[in-house]
Amino acid sequence: METTKPFALRTDRVVGRSSEVKAIQEALVDPTGRTHILYFIGPGGIGKTRLLEETEYLTADWGRGTFLYTGIIDLYHSEFHSVGGIRAAIADGLDPENRHFQAYRERRQRFEAQRAAGVAPEVLKQERRELIRFFLADYNRMAQERRILLRFDTMELVQYESDLVQEVCQIEREAVEVWDWLLEVLAQLEHTVVLLAGRPPAPLRTGLEARCREKEGPVFRAFDLEGLTLEESLAYFEALASLEPRVGEIPGDVRRRIWSYTGGHPIRLSLVIDLALGGREIADLFPAPGREGKPAVGRDEIDEQLMDELVRLPSPVRDMLHYLALARKGLGVELLQHLEPEWSVEQCRDNLGRMRRFTFVKPRPGTDLLFLHDELHELFDRFVMRERQHYRRTYESIAAYCGEKLAQAQDLEGRRTLKTNRLYYELQVDPWEAFWRCYVPWDEEAVRAFDTDLDMRLRDELLRFLRETREAAWVSRRLPRDVVDRDAAVRWVRRHLIRGEHQRAVEIGRRILGSDRDVFRSPDPLYRAALQTASAEVLVYTGTDETEVMGLLDQAIQSLESWQPEGEQDPRTWWQMRVLGRAYNNRGYVHWQAGRNGAAIREYKRAVRYFREADILDEMAETLTNMGFAYARWGHATEAEAFLLDAIELEERLGQEFARGLSLNTLGLAYVFDNAPLQGQRRCEEALVLFEQLEQIRGIGLARNGLGLALRKRAEQWKVGTYSPEDAEGFFGEAVKHLEEAERIFTSEVIEPVRLWETCNEMGSTYCDWGWLLLHQERADEAQGKYDLAVEYLQKSVKVAEEHGFDLCAADSFDDLAQVCADRGAPEPEVERWLDKVRAKIPEEYELTRQGFREIADPVEGWWLALGKLHLGYGVRAMRKATEREVSPEKKDRLLDEATDHYARAVVYLQQYSTDPHVLSVTFKSIYRRLKTVRADRLERLRRRIADFAQEHRVDLDGLLGLLDATLGLEPPVG
Repeated sequence: METTKPFALRTDRVVGRSSEVKAIQEALVDPTGRTHILYFIGPGGIGKTRLLEETEYLTADWGRGTFLYTGIIDLYHSEFHSVGGIRAAIADGLDPENRHFQAYRERRQRFEAQRAAGVAPEVLKQERRELIRFFLADYNRMAQERRILLRFDTMELVQYESDLVQEVCQIEREAVEVWDWLLEVLAQLEHTVVLLAGRPPAPLRTGLEARCREKEGPVFRAFDLEGLTLEESLAYFEALASLEPRVGEIPGDVRRRIWSYTGGHPIRLSLVIDLALGGREIADLFPAPGREGKPAVGRDEIDEQLMDELVRLPSPVRDMLHYLALARKGLGVELLQHLEPEWSVEQCRDNLGRMRRFTFVKPRPGTDLLFLHDELHELFDRFVMRERQHYRRTYESIAAYCGEKLAQAQDLEGRRTLKTNRLYYELQVDPWEAFWRCYVPWDEEAVRAFDTDLDMRLRDELLRFLRETREAAWVSRRLPRDVVDRDAAVRWVRRHLIRGEHQRAVEIGRRILGSDRDVFRSPDPLYRAALQTASAEVLVYTGTDETEVMGLLDQAIQSLESWQPEGEQDPRTWWQMRVLGRAYNNRGYVHWQAGRNGAAIREYKRAVRYFREADILDEMAETLTNMGFAYARWGHATEAEAFLLDAIELEERLGQEFARGLSLNTLGLAYVFDNAPLQGQRRCEEALVLFEQLEQIRGIGLARNGLGLALRKRAEQWKVGTYSPEDAEGFFGEAVKHLEEAERIFTSEVIEPVRLWETCNEMGSTYCDWGWLLLHQERADEAQGKYDLAVEYLQKSVKVAEEHGFDLCAADSFDDLAQVCADRGAPEPEVERWLDKVRAKIPEEYELTRQGFREIADPVEGWWLALGKLHLGYGVRAMRKATEREVSPEKKDRLLDEATDHYARAVVYLQQYSTDPHVLSVTFKSIYRRLKTVRADRLERLRRRIADFAQEHRVDLDGLLGLLDATLGLEPPVG
């Protein structure tokens, strides 16, 4: 048999299909210019793709330049399982010189830059909506110049979800990206003909028909294709005979038998004729019917004989057929040489060229890749590759090739394609390993990075594999469908969480937890822990009582830490570590929200341990930033700096610019808290530049809040001579400008109450400190104006705090209002009124008793800070009365005793708040400035009073006693 030159038996024009061709013609030249959507539905090999290709002849009939069209967008290829891939195919195909889609492409580039930088999902959601608007605007402008033809093939592969997951999670079609985009966009395209081709059940048919009716403009028609009639099939033979005379030698009765066998499916007709041209006696394959008129040989037997003929072809054709049957993501020169290293590049190219001549081999335009027709894949699966494990080594080799290319790939789109391709081949090798080592980590990273393009491609690849192998026992044994469905359900909670659709995520999570379906009632610890952790994380954002949140997280941690992997190489260990780290990070965040810094840090440390062990860098960087901020608020500057610098280094390596901006801003705050406001200002300015480049509004608001604080703290340094009063006024003015912009952002653009409280509270503190500077300069009227603004903003902050139950924040604002009143010389009862409000907020269990402090499991250290500030203020005011007014000696002693008691309590509470000595430094300086004005004999009496206080209350006041000793010039007592 001559096999080196098989003919490409393909007619130039479609044979038959007159009604379908006529409908396409009418749509193309509709004088009204209306958009037409034609959907061709039929089984594999029926000729759907040929109808799409026929349009190139039809459009040429009316003259080049009358129509614009792209290549066929075939959903067989994974890149078209994302909106970005489809839009790129349309824009690049219609506008390769970028004259019409400039605005869309610029917006797309901006979106990808923001997504890669880790910009907040709520911003990216809005950007994606804007991309639709920009795309449609550019497209419809272009469509006014020439009528546009779009062609989509293999539509049966449009995204879908497991029926079980859809039922329990109630996943709307709108949640599935390509499905939603096609429904939304196709009916909005102007002056366009859209051709869709796919196998039953044609999932988009009903939705598109309804959308076209709603729009009252586009014309929708669906065509159910069947095999060619006998007359059309005989015409097909005649058309081929004009290309190759040997076809004409096939007898008429055999032609009729071939038609009966093939059902008039063009691809099967072509396959039989290809074999005939190769030398096979077609009459042997299609014997005459039996006595009762039934075929002598059944279709399955003929199919098997056909495949036997194909696989008996000599090498290299036989080898190439096997490679094409296995390399379903495309076989090109480079991959072929990887599989056959002894073949030169030229030999590989020649062998691929030889295969192009078979009618059932399809090239992909613009590449050197070849594919088998779907119908051939089905025949190979049924009769040649029934035991996929026999081809494991080839699949392993192709998967390794994809892995090598992935390691070298730099461009985002290339990496997406290679990950999807590698997942396909790894699934053929071992579905269990592929699921846990490829799908789970890659899709988790895609979901977290808001990379919906990659997320949807990976999801579709996995679900398509399971659909195609649903009858394969070895697949169901290795990767039970229940495992995939449970993972998919949890993943939908995660998707909605990342998108900021918190209420939707809560609803799905609760439905899964409450489902009576056996699949979702599974005790599988990895599944239940992942679901509990995701549900808890959502509840954190919805303001749910922390008891429910912590309960879910505790259950997750307990089950995960007791779960035992099956050996050291168990691929599920990575997922165990990721969910454990996330659960502890979420516990830390709950503690931090409540003001429990020590408890938060404890949980963050555990999270970091798991992330480090599994080399999970993205979430580790996030946790390090959280931990750094908790340390900074707690007064531990050294630890805060170390963890934040570690986070920034990781984020630089990962290219997570938005996260790096958050860490830089947090580092700036840490420096400010550590009395280094200039250093802090510089870090916050770096963050602001990043956020402005990314056009990330929330980040801009956070950075401006940080700059407001840093500039106020710099301005305060006029008191110690670091800056002149004029410099200080400039800093105050700059601070106010930043805070005004932050107030605008958190009032109208980013609704985040705690940030609005921060802004208003900081604005009040800024005006208060500015007023004190003006009083010092004897500009009383101006000072009172600033104090009025301070009261206005602090009362705003109180309102925000009270409305949202931020008790600690409200207490802070009350304390600041008391400071304003004291500084501006208000009557003492007015000052005390605000301080009483602070006292009313503080839970009784935080008060010092005669037996020392009560045991509190996870204390809110902020209450001790509030008590420390409160008593320091009491002490300062009592000391002022004693030293700055003319009072009797008895009253002076009484006031000094009162001040000393308050100082002692302030020190004790601040020590309880934080173990870091820097926290007390400002307090000690304040006390020292006042104590040094007291006579030595009185200081000695006060020292004894403090020592007695320490003994009576069972607390450590050695630091304060040491300060008194230094003030008196005494040696500290021995023993």
